[in-house]
Amino acid sequence: MNVHHKSSILSHLPVLAAVLTLLTPVLRGQVLERIVILNPLLSNNDPRQPINVELVGGLGTVTNATVALTVDGNVVTPQVANVGFNTSIFYAPPTVWTPGIHAVSLIYITSIGDEITDSWSFHVASYATLKAADGVPANAVAVPGFKARVYQVATLTGTPSPDTSNWNEVTDDILAGTYGQNVADLSAGTNGIFARSGVLNWNQDAPNKAGNFGDESTIPGIPGTTGSTENATAEILSWVVFPTPGIYTMGVNSDDNFRVTLGDAGPGRHLLQTSGSADVPALLPSVDGSRVFRGFAGLLSGILEAQVVVAAPLLGDGPLSNAAAVAGKICYIDRGAVSFLTKTLNAQAAGAIAVIIGNSNDGYPVTMGGDPAGINIPAVMTSRAMGAAIKAAVAAGHPLRASIGYDSDTLLGEFQGGRYASDTTFMLSVRDAGAYPLRLTWKQGGVTGGVGSGVGGNLEWFTVASDGSKVLVNDPTNAASLKIFQERASAATPVNVQSVGVNRTGGTFELVWTSTPGQAFRIDSSLTLGTGSWSTMADNVAASAGATTTFSGDSNTNSTLPNVTTQPRVFFRVFAK
Repeated sequence: MNVHHKSSILSHLPVLAAVLTLLTPVLRGQVLERIVILNPLLSNNDPRQPINVELVGGLGTVTNATVALTVDGNVVTPQVANVGFNTSIFYAPPTVWTPGIHAVSLIYITSIGDEITDSWSFHVASYATLKAADGVPANAVAVPGFKARVYQVATLTGTPSPDTSNWNEVTDDILAGTYGQNVADLSAGTNGIFARSGVLNWNQDAPNKAGNFGDESTIPGIPGTTGSTENATAEILSWVVFPTPGIYTMGVNSDDNFRVTLGDAGPGRHLLQTSGSADVPALLPSVDGSRVFRGFAGLLSGILEAQVVVAAPLLGDGPLSNAAAVAGKICYIDRGAVSFLTKTLNAQAAGAIAVIIGNSNDGYPVTMGGDPAGINIPAVMTSRAMGAAIKAAVAAGHPLRASIGYDSDTLLGEFQGGRYASDTTFMLSVRDAGAYPLRLTWKQGGVTGGVGSGVGGNLEWFTVASDGSKVLVNDPTNAASLKIFQERASAATPVNVQSVGVNRTGGTFELVWTSTPGQAFRIDSSLTLGTGSWSTMADNVAASAGATTTFSGDSNTNSTLPNVTTQPRVFFRVFAK
């Protein structure tokens, strides 16, 4: 008799389960009493986590040769072992699991001929992958530590919304100056930058402890020139050296929100941007209506870009009389009279793809709330002043367009909202060892209605070791600490192009230039002379013992080299390091 059994329980795994026991049907005297799936079970699994299944036997055993395991439709080869009547099945991914959901199917036959099939799925946490093209060699960075740019805006007394919201998009807008002038105390900085050689372990109430480590330092520039600690933001730029490839777990302890992205020139974009009118700034202060706390608007996916049309009626408190003009456009509406929900629903009914709501007072834009039922378009709020600028530009006939979207830089980890000092950890996969530019932004104070808003302020940056211990980044007293640097090494000096000779025979080429023994060189190539078109062809090329150095390449056998046979022209440049 063959019995085919597909588990329905395993496809609905509880989020916080650690071990699951599944009772199977009675099969010839309970041949297999139960199946225990040891891991992976948890949502947001570590991408290195193996599949480990234990079959607990009753009156029969598993025939090892019949065990068939597939993952995402691909047959894999597990390790199968018997201990008494029990059978263990183990499979580790050859590298790491990709982020997302993975489907598993296990088929086996018992010693009395019963064939059993079990299927389940598991979820792997999202993580970014860093590769050589994203960074530089570890020896190409200099000056230990990080650079911090601190920006604080004043509390707007006498308004209903005197403080800023704790979202990472707001942080970027403040840092860009859209929320007003910087009132942080920059007297101890250089050109507005605070360079620090040690760890990132800040606490506005130091020496009191707020996070994991103690021995915290105060936040540079805070309190600001107004004496306040609220509405403070910081951008921390550094080159982080990952000494070996692999999975790293990084963490940030913060009060309040933070974000870590790849790159040192971010953000890739701001939430609300405009074009087409010199009377409306390109970047507008804004708050996203789809954020989870009190969020009511449709989730924003990708970038929405369209002409801006002002609603009629302006308050959006009834069906729009200019629905034909609004359809397919981004609709501007003034705050007031009715709920954000009603305004957005009316714009949506008219065919708008998104909504911009202008504040009705001189306070900061707020986090809009309401029942999201029935809304499937995004909505953002901007300031009263920017709302007035939008209305004036449209009335003047300017071809005003707006785009709404999130930062396009590669996200490594973040926390959105207000909180007391708490950890957020995230994983990243480093494919190639080296130094990578990371941007960490942080915001303190303001309001979201969440816990921790306006109470305390701290920031710690650390990694988590395999034993669970936390290590501050750039801690000189801990050998396990990742090292960070403030900048790339001094720019290389190009060798005089007149001294570089180029010889070509078929697909081979030869570069010759004058040099001094002991020097090292980097060679770049490009098919054009555009500024951003160059790529490194060879690095750390050692100078020859004589007065010249020769570099030879064969594009017929090395596909990483430019093909000097098929390309009409190839440019080379040589830098002394």
